[in-house]
Amino acid sequence: MTTRLQDQTIKRAKTPAKGRPELKDALVPGLMIRITPNGVKTFALVYKVPGEHPDGPSKTGMPRKGKPHRITLGRYPHLGLSEARDKARDLLKQVDMGIDPRFKRMAAVREEAMNTVANVAKRFVDQECKGHIKSWRRVERTLAMHVLPALGPRPITEIKRADINGLLDVLLDEDREGGALPGAARDLIKHTKHLFDFAVDRGIIELNPANNLKRKALKATNGKANRPLEDAELRAIWKAADEIGYPYGPCIKLLMLTGARRCEWTEASRSEIDNAARTHNIPVRRYKTGIDHQVPLVGAAWAIVDALPIWNGGDFLFSTSGGLKAINSHGSAKRRIDKLTGPMAKWSFHCFRVTAETRMASLGINPDHFEAVLGHVKQGMQKVYNRHRY
Repeated sequence: MTTRLQDQTIKRAKTPAKGRPELKDALVPGLMIRITPNGVKTFALVYKVPGEHPDGPSKTGMPRKGKPHRITLGRYPHLGLSEARDKARDLLKQVDMGIDPRFKRMAAVREEAMNTVANVAKRFVDQECKGHIKSWRRVERTLAMHVLPALGPRPITEIKRADINGLLDVLLDEDREGGALPGAARDLIKHTKHLFDFAVDRGIIELNPANNLKRKALKATNGKANRPLEDAELRAIWKAADEIGYPYGPCIKLLMLTGARRCEWTEASRSEIDNAARTHNIPVRRYKTGIDHQVPLVGAAWAIVDALPIWNGGDFLFSTSGGLKAINSHGSAKRRIDKLTGPMAKWSFHCFRVTAETRMASLGINPDHFEAVLGHVKQGMQKVYNRHRY
C-alpha cells in the first residue's frame, strides 16, 4: 500500500498474524516501512541503479536501471519518520549518480573494522617505531598495558578526548592498588599522542584527541624520586633484593652496581654476556643512544651474572617463563622492596643512576669517563668531533 506516511499511521498500523506487510511512502519514492508479526517496524529503501541493466543503455543512449535493491535504514521509533526520509533522500542522490549505497556502506564497515585502535597501533609500532626508535618496545608495552585493553576493539575514529582522560584517570587515581602512577601516565600520553599523529598523517582521523591535555599531574616531576641514595638506603634495598630473590632481586643488584638503565638489565639476554671478557655487550638495537655499549662486570657484578639460571626454552637472563619473555612487573617488585625496607624517602630505580654519577663525581673521576659509563650522549661540539669511546 502506498500512502503519505505519518507518525500516527505508523503507530496505529496493526501487527500482522503472519507475513510482513509494507507501507510505502508516497512522498519519497522507494521508502517503506515493514511490520513483522513481532511488532517490529523497520524502515527500508528500495531503489534501482542507473546503468545496471544487463542489456546496457537504451536506444537513445540513456542508462537503463537494473534490478531493485533493498537497504535497511533503521528501526522505528529509534529512527523517526523525518530522519528516515532525509536518509533515503541522501541515498537516492547517490543512486542518481550511479552509486550503489550498499557497496559504499560495506566499504565503510570494512574500513571501520580495519581501523580499530588495536590495528592502527600495530601499524604505528611496525611502521613508525621499529627501526626508527630505540625504545620501540617501551612504546609497544605502554600501549599494550594501558591503552589497548580499554580502547583496542573500538574504531579509532570514535575515540574522543574523554576516552584519553579516562585512561589517565585510572593511572593517576591515588586510591588504585599500588598508588598513582604519574610516570606511566606521562608515558601513556606521550605515546598516545604519537599514535594519533600517525593516524592523522595517514588520513584515518582528522584531529588528534590527545593534543593539549591540561593535567597538572602530567606536568609534575618526580624530583624526590630521582636523587642520590644514602649508604643506609642502599644497604636496605640490597638486603630486600636478597629476600625477594630471582628474578627481580639479582636484577636490582646489577642496576645498583652498574648504574645501567633499567631496561638494559631487565631485557638482557644470555647471548649479550661475554664470559671470557666478563662484559655485558648491549647491541645498538637495544641501546638508547644508538651505539653498541659494553659494560665491564667487576667481581660483585660478575658473581651475580655467573649464578643466574641458564634456560633451555629462551635466552632472557631475567624471566618468569623459562627465558621466553623478559620480566616486566617492575612496579610490583618495587612495592615488595618498599615493604621490606620499611619507611624510606621516595625513590625509584633511576636513583641508582643518579647515585652512580654522584659518587663518581665525588671521587674526582673525569666527567667524560663517568658520562661514558652511564651511556650519555656527548653534548655540543664534543658530539661532533670527539669520537673516542673511553
